[in-house]
Amino acid sequence: MVRSALSELRAHPGRFAAVLLAIVMGVGFAVGTLVATASLATAQGHSVAAEVSRLDVVVTSRDGSLDTRAISAISKVTGVRAVEPALSNFATFRGPVSHGTLRLTNIPRSPEMRWYTLDSGRWPAADAELAVDAGTAKRNSWQLGSQVRIGDGAEARTVTVVAILLTGVSAAADSTDSGYGVSAVVARFGGGQVGRAGVLIRNGFTAGQVADAINAGVPGASAITAAQFTADAVRSVTGGTDVLTVILLAFVALAGLVAAMVVANTFTILITARQRQIALLRCVGATGAQVRRSALVEALAVAVLGSAIGVGVGIGAGRIACALAGINGSDFTVGTLGVVVAALVGVVVAVIAALAPTARAMRIPPIAALRPVDTADRLRTVGRVRVVVGGLFFMGGGVILGGAVHLKNLGIAVVGGALTAVGVLLLLRLVLPPILTLVGRGAELFGVPGRLAVANTLRNPGRAAATCTALVVGVGAVVTILVASSSAQAGLDRALSISNPLDFQLSTDKGALPGNVAGQLAKIDGVGNAQPVLGTTVDVDAVSYHLFGPTQEQLHEVLRAGELHAGEVGMAAHVARDLGVRAGDPITLRRGSSAVVLKVASRGFTADGSLVVLRADLEKLDGTAGVQAIWIKFAAGAAPDDVIALVNPVVAPLPGVDLSGSGVQRAAQAEILGTLIKVALALLAVTVVIALVGIGNTLGLSVIERTRESALLRALGLRRRQLRYMLAIESGLLALVGTVVGSFFGVLFGWAAVGAAFGQANQPVTLTVPAGQLGMVLGGAVLAGVLASVVPARRAARATPTQALVEV
Repeated sequence: MVRSALSELRAHPGRFAAVLLAIVMGVGFAVGTLVATASLATAQGHSVAAEVSRLDVVVTSRDGSLDTRAISAISKVTGVRAVEPALSNFATFRGPVSHGTLRLTNIPRSPEMRWYTLDSGRWPAADAELAVDAGTAKRNSWQLGSQVRIGDGAEARTVTVVAILLTGVSAAADSTDSGYGVSAVVARFGGGQVGRAGVLIRNGFTAGQVADAINAGVPGASAITAAQFTADAVRSVTGGTDVLTVILLAFVALAGLVAAMVVANTFTILITARQRQIALLRCVGATGAQVRRSALVEALAVAVLGSAIGVGVGIGAGRIACALAGINGSDFTVGTLGVVVAALVGVVVAVIAALAPTARAMRIPPIAALRPVDTADRLRTVGRVRVVVGGLFFMGGGVILGGAVHLKNLGIAVVGGALTAVGVLLLLRLVLPPILTLVGRGAELFGVPGRLAVANTLRNPGRAAATCTALVVGVGAVVTILVASSSAQAGLDRALSISNPLDFQLSTDKGALPGNVAGQLAKIDGVGNAQPVLGTTVDVDAVSYHLFGPTQEQLHEVLRAGELHAGEVGMAAHVARDLGVRAGDPITLRRGSSAVVLKVASRGFTADGSLVVLRADLEKLDGTAGVQAIWIKFAAGAAPDDVIALVNPVVAPLPGVDLSGSGVQRAAQAEILGTLIKVALALLAVTVVIALVGIGNTLGLSVIERTRESALLRALGLRRRQLRYMLAIESGLLALVGTVVGSFFGVLFGWAAVGAAFGQANQPVTLTVPAGQLGMVLGGAVLAGVLASVVPARRAARATPTQALVEV
């Protein structure tokens, strides 16, 4: 029977094309998701922890700074190949057309530890030379040979820019003005504290072993692996929850379920179409077990080939998704174990899906196999079992899903969503006829082909449900991701806006700013709004602070989030810690003989450590306060680096002006988080393909099953064009119903996932529905469903009535 199965595959490969394609798509989606999520994790790690991306172990000090003795002790630990102290400091700078604060770090002596590369120039070799990243050079209009004055007073020094560095591996790396040089230039300013040290390990050792040895052998040192350091950094950015990644991995399981259904449906129709052939084999001596074994060999051979092709397709799809999301090729990661497991699961699932159809063929006796007819009692029994099981899955999954949202647990929500989805698919055959009856009234406007199409879908609800199933899951997956990503993006934007409310600030404590500066800045391309803000200096517990007093209208014009009320004072979290106060606590602000008692607001607004009150409260302390700050909000879609590059020449001639704000950092974080959403949407396109394969596959094989029916319609006068119309309308109806059902549950699942995930991360939930994108999905899915009928319809209409009545 093995030879018989292989002969069947060679003789009729077209019959198994749909099965092969379903397996390829199912395995490909799983592999593509695994590859893309692994690559995304690598890219995220590089982006938020780029400085340790070339290290094996990261060492910090429990006392705040590593000294030379600690560095020497680390170098002597068994397994350490190289150790490099990481110096960092901040210093003021003044360039040809800009000034501000520069973050200085030393360039590792070992090239293996340098996570950035040269774009142009050469590596700094002396303390009068400096390298800067591309973002810093762009914002400050620096180029090779630019002279920059670093520091103030006696420690001030002029350095020359000798290199522009590429830091493209990290979206956040060049979000602040940064300079890189030899250790001497960093140590010159403030001593250059050694915040941490990087370690490379010897062959034969693991990073964990070396980290443990350092912790045990170097007093005061705290060592962790670079991988753990990176994971902690990614967790701090994403809030500890990878919302869309978890949802995507859940849809890997659903994609496998869809592929299994396609395989099962296809084999059911194939066996139905081959009943005469199977009956003949039984008549000449083949046992039921041999017939089943032959069919399983066919399934196994197709599954192995499909899984192998699917692995290649998945890796390619993952690479394309990464490219669309802007993930660098160096971050592209293929986990061998995950790929192998996905391929094996694909083979197993395909064979299991073929068990039921092959068992049904085995149970039919030779004579009955020539003309199989299911009894009405048996159909009703199967229906009752399906209803009971489907109802249990649907209701149980719904309860779990609702509980997960209430308990704020994404993992439970995924389980509840999966159970609910299975229940929907099982109940689809029950609810489909009334829905088709309602929708089908519009199809009757197309005359005889329309009425026949509606009758066909209602006459065999099992076949209609099989056709709809793939599209329900496919569209449901896409809509879930669209709703989840849209809501997640809105929530993340809100969270970023709360933590980074002010894009850019110019401030001075040396008198008032010129009156025309705000007007000049407002005209710059990319500046959405520029507001002059009154300011003064106050004392809190004998410590001086800069105090700004915008009006309520100014706050609404330039802040991205946050409210400030009369009698409140806003301050950054580190300022509140220094003062030992929390939100709601009273605090006294003094200026000369004047004093006011205010309550600490729930959040701060500026990034320079200043205090913020409303103008009325400021004027109680200083009635003659002048304009000491200009607050800027970037226009929608503006590139912060480009805006700051245009702002700097306007500000450079002004003495004592400080620049601050979090607009650049906000844009960098938004880019990191937006990458995840792009990967999700790129991968979910594969789910749509699986759905369309299911429609075309089921409809095409049903044409084979309905050969006599089509021939009879042709003999009764139905023209070829009308037969094609009938199949197109039938396909369109099923696609419309599947799309509507999938969209409805997709919206619910998307909202539930976001509610559970953001609740778990203690973030405010923002539920949105992207109406435009949803409309495109609905229209595209229905159109694609109609197009999927083209090939089967042409096949059905090609034969003449006489030829079609002859069964081969």
